[in-house]
Amino acid sequence: MFVRSLFLVLLLGIFACTPKEKTVEITVPSLPVYEIYHADTVQTFLNTVSKEGIKLGRSYLAKAKNNRKKNPDKSIYYYKRSLSIHPKYEVYIEFKDFLEETKNYRELDKLFGLLFAYDYQDKTYPFKNPDFETYIDYVVNFTQLGDPYYYTVIWHIEPLGFEKKKIREALLKDERIPFEKNSKAFRILEMNFLEDEEYEAYIQSPEYLEFFIQSFETVTDTWSITEKSVAEFEYRNDMYFAGEGSVYEPDFSSLLPCKPDSTFSYNQGCRLLLNAEVVAIIYSTDESATACPKDMRHVTHYIAFYSSDYAFLKCIPIAWQNEKELVTAEIKGRELVQQVYSRIWEKPYSKTDFDNREVAMPYIQERITYFDDVYLYAEIQPEMEVDTLTIIP
Repeated sequence: MFVRSLFLVLLLGIFACTPKEKTVEITVPSLPVYEIYHADTVQTFLNTVSKEGIKLGRSYLAKAKNNRKKNPDKSIYYYKRSLSIHPKYEVYIEFKDFLEETKNYRELDKLFGLLFAYDYQDKTYPFKNPDFETYIDYVVNFTQLGDPYYYTVIWHIEPLGFEKKKIREALLKDERIPFEKNSKAFRILEMNFLEDEEYEAYIQSPEYLEFFIQSFETVTDTWSITEKSVAEFEYRNDMYFAGEGSVYEPDFSSLLPCKPDSTFSYNQGCRLLLNAEVVAIIYSTDESATACPKDMRHVTHYIAFYSSDYAFLKCIPIAWQNEKELVTAEIKGRELVQQVYSRIWEKPYSKTDFDNREVAMPYIQERITYFDDVYLYAEIQPEMEVDTLTIIP
């Protein structure tokens, strides 16, 4: 009993002599997470990071690495925590690779916004000039976002000293781009990386005409332009070659075989399936006064015919709305059925006077036309005047 008591006393004495562990709290400054992509804030903060901050940043980075496969969301959280404490360039690049791997394109867009935040005054980038591979990653991410406004990436070519030809070659080989290499979207992408002389030569080439015809994405053998839809028109400020070196949408206006003499916009309709020898497209033009009401729009829908090798054959208007008439169209294969209405206004019509209203739209007649396979002669109904389809309304 005495031995046991002595042992217990000695044991208590040993524990009493053991030093106690102390938890030391160190306050480490950090950025708000939403600031980790703001170049000015990051650069200012980076100069204030302490040794403790560097250690803690590494700790969070290790946790981010450990969670990359088992918990990607948690990994993103730890990457951001690491960057908020120590916004280090190498960590941004590692985070970029992880976001690409997990296809987190929206977050990646924010990160690229930091890496490519150019200082116009100092002519510098936040950390260093992005290399060619990082630039290609930036362009590819734009395609993943479905964003056609490539001006943001194009602008960086000159300060970074990259060659447009090499960029096109890299994009052509890149399997991450979600566009088929012969698609309209990819051709628009390529056009952004043409030199001025190359661009001018391209829009004059047969390949550009083929691109124009193939860019009509809806392919069908029927098409309707109704009383309600004849004046429908999509107005887009970013429609054409938009200057400053960026193609938003190709400007095909010079290729339209029928078009108004006045200023106009155009919409693409469809490509019709006729036969192996003839290609037909339907498009519309708008020459309305700016901001006019829908019922005062001057919109004309045309059908244009080309041979299988894209030689132009013929173009005729098939439906329209103007101050005098409203004409609808129903196409079924080679048959065109038009319904013709007259338009009567409350007071004498003026294209720019919107203080007016249509008081009546009496029905006039039905017209039926057939498109011949090769010569495109119209088999015109007896009651229809021969030159009806050759006069632009």
